[in-house]
Amino acid sequence: MHNWYLTARRALPRRADVPKPNRRRFRLVAHIVTANCSDCKYTDCCVVCPVECFYQDEKMLYIDPADCIDCEACVPECPVEAIYSEPNVPGQWQSYIQLNADKSAALKGSGGHITEKQDALEGPDCSAKK
Repeated sequence: MHNWYLTARRALPRRADVPKPNRRRFRLVAHIVTANCSDCKYTDCCVVCPVECFYQDEKMLYIDPADCIDCEACVPECPVEAIYSEPNVPGQWQSYIQLNADKSAALKGSGGHITEKQDALEGPDCSAKK
């Protein structure tokens, strides 16, 4: 080997010093459960989710934006049209973007994970009953 190669090689940072490149070429867009789900809680969408990113409380469902892979499988399954991709959430429901993140994080540790179909809530504020 030539001396210039060894000199140049020593000038390069060690592999441990080099930050890992971001392997994703694009940012995944999370889907958001909005107000139409409130007091309805149809769970058809949870069954088709390949990464099981749905959580529930007594009132509605939530999608964990950190786990959602933007597959859109849940969107056509929602009978009350409550699920939107993050950039397409209507203006009046923008607060649901943060609500989904906060609620799913809180419910992760308390057993709010849902992967199976359950009976719908269909409470008095359910948009499907109007």
